[in-house]
Amino acid sequence: MRDLVGLRVGVITNLPAEVSAEQGHRMIAEAVVAEAVVADNDGSVVHLADILDPHGIVINHEAKLDKPDPAICRFAPGQMRARTDRAVPVRRGPDAVGAA
Repeated sequence: MRDLVGLRVGVITNLPAEVSAEQGHRMIAEAVVAEAVVADNDGSVVHLADILDPHGIVINHEAKLDKPDPAICRFAPGQMRARTDRAVPVRRGPDAVGAA
């Protein structure tokens, strides 16, 4: 599935203090993005882990940074072993303006 996207995709998230980074990784990886439309209708699903770069889950506890701090958008490419000048943060919401 990652190869179909043609890009390396990651996600940055802030977790509350009571949710561990390990729990966050598991929740994100297991999140169902969509039910796949397949010819034999076998009930396949697409999980976020099927799309994300294996190093692309960036959690605030591990980065020691929280969104909307723009530094977390500079931290993420390093974790993914990607060049920062080739990374494009895509944000949503009111805190996105002027962020990265």
